[in-house]
Amino acid sequence: MLKVTVELLIVTVELLIVTVELLKVTVELLIVTVELLKVTVELLIVTVELLKVTVELLKVTVEWLIVSVELLIVTVELLKVTLEIFHQHTCPEGSTCMSEGDTCDGTKDTNGCCGNRFCCTPPVTTTPALCEPNLACTGLGGNCSDSDTCPSLGGQVEKLPTGCKCGKACCKCTDTCPVGSTCMSEGDTCDGTKDTNRCCGNKFCCTPPMTTTPAPCVRTCDICLTVCDGDFYGIEGECCGPKTCCL
Repeated sequence: MLKVTVELLIVTVELLIVTVELLKVTVELLIVTVELLKVTVELLIVTVELLKVTVELLKVTVEWLIVSVELLIVTVELLKVTLEIFHQHTCPEGSTCMSEGDTCDGTKDTNGCCGNRFCCTPPVTTTPALCEPNLACTGLGGNCSDSDTCPSLGGQVEKLPTGCKCGKACCKCTDTCPVGSTCMSEGDTCDGTKDTNRCCGNKFCCTPPMTTTPAPCVRTCDICLTVCDGDFYGIEGECCGPKTCCL
């Protein structure tokens, strides 16, 4: 019995020795863990500092970007002003710059516009002086001409025997639109055919389009049904409506 007890004590002591060794290893591991934690904390501190520096750099970058955008806006405005000065037209008053190929009814000048364009100066139009009123002429439905002749005014022109002052002719113009046509003023809408030769002044004859009335339907079928069924069958014939000729 004593021998067993001694052996158990020996085993217990050995277990204690193993436990002490394990405790040593655990302590060493704890020391290593603490060192690792210290390193981790230092790394975190360095990371935070780097983040601070990065944020500052980002702030500076954003400020530079804002300044760059403002400089670009100023540059664009300067370019616009430069282009306006460079492309400034020198057409005289009353003329217009037109592109190559455009129709100009007046005088062309290739020196006043930029590129292949040209200045177009419309022809000078003079408004004729109004004829002096003359009761003897206007009483007959006429008007005093600007000369001793009656110019063609588009309609039927007649020189009246009554004269106007200064030897001018008394002229009467009558519209000669055909039957069915109407004299219309310049700018009015005409849905038909225009003829500028039959109305006086700037008016024109407007002839509406011809409309044809369809011929009346003549029924040639004796029995007209919606459907030829039963004892009826379809044959040729006119029913004048949506029906079929049956027999």
